[in-house]
Amino acid sequence: MALAGLFFTADLALWHWSLRMTSVTNSTLLTNIAPILVTIGALVWFHERITWVFVIGLLFAIAGGSLLVSGHFDQRHLSGDLLSIFTAGFYAAYLLAVKQLRQSFDSVTIMAWSGLASCPSLFLVAVLSGDKLVPATVQGWGVLFGLGILSHIGGQTLIAFALGRLPASFSAVSLLLQPVVAALLAWPILNEPITARQILGGTIVLAGIALAHRGRAETKVSTVSPN
Repeated sequence: MALAGLFFTADLALWHWSLRMTSVTNSTLLTNIAPILVTIGALVWFHERITWVFVIGLLFAIAGGSLLVSGHFDQRHLSGDLLSIFTAGFYAAYLLAVKQLRQSFDSVTIMAWSGLASCPSLFLVAVLSGDKLVPATVQGWGVLFGLGILSHIGGQTLIAFALGRLPASFSAVSLLLQPVVAALLAWPILNEPITARQILGGTIVLAGIALAHRGRAETKVSTVSPN
């Protein structure tokens, strides 16, 4: 559980660090390779059977995510882009660790104990980076509580819950819905209109997830004993 918490710390710390050295678009694109790494890890570690239909669905979903946030790569952003790739690696390791833990523990227990490792380590990262630790406005406190309650307690606990009932590979692909939901929410909240490119990308993401689900269903059918 401590290892899962440290993986989560590395994921958040490197991702936020990369945002200072490359564009948000590049960072988002590169961290979205995490499902590929999770699929490889699930194949090796959990011996999950990966069908070609699932692989095609995975690639479709990643391609759709790339259309949602099309990036531009150049020499100036190389360090930040590399950090984003490492971010994807640590996030994949975190998901695989939680998947392993879900074989023995419930979601709340995992979140509580892994949080005991991630909280002090993230605090150390914040202190060493010289970041301001206390919000200066009421809005800042609201954002902070929103991140803690909605994103972490709500979102991460539900991810851990899902990992106990779904293959790690399919769970990771499903998380590619995040940029689609972000684009939909940014329209009414941040007044960012949805473009035709984003609609196309979101549609491809949904099609890819549907294909991955079909590949997962084929795996379940093929592994059922005739008796």
